[in-house]
Amino acid sequence: MDFFNKLGDKIQDVSKEATKKAKDLSGQVTVNSQMKEHENQLNQLYTTLGKAYYEGFQEEADSRFQEYTSQIKILLGNIEEDKLKLRELKGLQLCANCGAEVDKNATHCPQCGTQLREPSPVEAAPQTTFCPGCGEPVTPGSKFCGKCGAKLN
Repeated sequence: MDFFNKLGDKIQDVSKEATKKAKDLSGQVTVNSQMKEHENQLNQLYTTLGKAYYEGFQEEADSRFQEYTSQIKILLGNIEEDKLKLRELKGLQLCANCGAEVDKNATHCPQCGTQLREPSPVEAAPQTTFCPGCGEPVTPGSKFCGKCGAKLN
């Protein structure tokens, strides 16, 4: 019987030790997670501070930062070029009044109403044709309706 009592005590001790180690490990994970979050917050503050400094003092920047401010100016120019290329690929233009992205064929900005260009005579009086079978608008020059397949005249 003494053997079983000693075995029970040993199992209980091992169990307590395992529980303690699990709590310690859990505590380490929690502290590591908190530390990582604090580091992320610190990096965000550094980024915010650097951006604020650049925007506020880019022309007066200390010569020690000239290399960085020059690189920032180059990258900002590259980003603007990329945005222009992307708008061209998407068939968009910028409204000069409000800066909204607008379809390049639009005559007026849908955000602020500013006239973007003079409408052509064809745009001023659009010729919309409809399918005789289903009534769906069809693209001029189409031979068949894209919705029901009816032959168009």
